[in-house]
Amino acid sequence: MYKNIIAFDIDGVVADTYKSIRKRIIDDYSYDIEGNVSKHEIVVPNVDRKEVLNRIYNTMEYSVIDPCDNAVDSLTKVYKMIGEEITFLTARPHFLVDTTYKWLDKIIPNIKYKIIFAQSSQKYKFLDKYGFKFMVDDRIKVINSIPNRMTGFLVNREWNANRETNDNVIRVNGLKEVVKLLNKLYN
Repeated sequence: MYKNIIAFDIDGVVADTYKSIRKRIIDDYSYDIEGNVSKHEIVVPNVDRKEVLNRIYNTMEYSVIDPCDNAVDSLTKVYKMIGEEITFLTARPHFLVDTTYKWLDKIIPNIKYKIIFAQSSQKYKFLDKYGFKFMVDDRIKVINSIPNRMTGFLVNREWNANRETNDNVIRVNGLKEVVKLLNKLYN
């Protein structure tokens, strides 16, 4: 049985989805969302939000998204440190299950992992149910909903800047910082 030490969100933490979404919106709408994303919502002026989201989900190539800076190296270090498979807890829609597995197999071929697919608002239930000690996410609502017994790592992004976090949350600039903190907190 695995100890379930840490869970990682995928988009915005391991996958640089923002860069791909930004490019898609520039290409499709001639609008740059840089500096205009708040509360993890994508807004394009004069375009219905559902249309934008449908376009992103239906046309974006999730299989070719780049990993975030230092993600592969950091996941490898965490994998060796904890001595168990890595857990990803993602809110990706179920039609991306196969694509998500293939993408992770491509970027981390030597790391054993499992993926839990859950709506963002339900992630805390899985964290509690399986007894995780740490969670890494880029969404303020998710990280502030984790159980108090846990430590959350909030990856700094435009959509969570200047927003308050709970006392059990540590802001980080990326997975490289998570590895350093885990070395102190876990060992």
